[in-house]
Amino acid sequence: MQSIFRSSLEILQAIKESGSDEIIYTELIEKSSLSKKELKPGLKYLVNLGVVEVDAGSYGKKIFINSLGKYLCQKITREIINNPKDTIQGGMMPPELVPIGSPYGFTPNDWKVVIQNKRDVKTLYTVVGLQYKSDIYDCSSFLSNLENHILRAVQNFNRYHDTELKLNYKKLEAGLGEHQFNKVVRDIIGADIAFFETSHLNPNVMMEMGVALTWGVIFIPLKEENHSKPPSDISGQTWVDYKDSAETICASGFNEKLIGMFKRVIDNKKFRLEV
Repeated sequence: MQSIFRSSLEILQAIKESGSDEIIYTELIEKSSLSKKELKPGLKYLVNLGVVEVDAGSYGKKIFINSLGKYLCQKITREIINNPKDTIQGGMMPPELVPIGSPYGFTPNDWKVVIQNKRDVKTLYTVVGLQYKSDIYDCSSFLSNLENHILRAVQNFNRYHDTELKLNYKKLEAGLGEHQFNKVVRDIIGADIAFFETSHLNPNVMMEMGVALTWGVIFIPLKEENHSKPPSDISGQTWVDYKDSAETICASGFNEKLIGMFKRVIDNKKFRLEV
């Protein structure tokens, strides 16, 4: 395992030194001084930890680092400063690879559901968090309109890539017979993409968004066009304006952007199956 740790460490350092959240595969090889043979096991390891993502685009494979990966980079940097001999000469990563444990109430069965979703390359799992009673939008219409936008993008994705990707779409809600937030967390972590309606700045929705951000789930904040931006802590995320209960999405090229996100998600699922 030591060579995998060494490879993983050099990959994270190379991404960090690039000054960006993404890096081209060939550039990663140059910056890390790893051969393709040495790089592959470390990259697979990081993908399965859920800290980096792979996009096999037409202009070369890209590697993306998410919020969990950035945290791990900071942790490794501190470890190198405090224990340079153990970390660099020993080739070992810090022992606490994943900085957080399971969410409250999680069981092996919960993780089984999450893993099954992440390995299902034929299904796109999407969830929506929103305030159910609103004077800004009609909840039923909002959910239906958003689903139609996503479904059209899935249909276009299938035409462009000659696939039969299916959409699994659900709103976030508490489960029965378990801690009320457990099902919500499971659905978020098991999702490929999450959408959050932020116009009300609803505390529950903000907490759900925090779960997605912590676990590295791709998410899109949505807001009615006449309402304020999301809080500053997450406003760095790309948010999307809508009107008429999401019947109209105000962002140009929304469909094409969704298709790009779908490709990135499916590429990562296929990459995990190679392990």
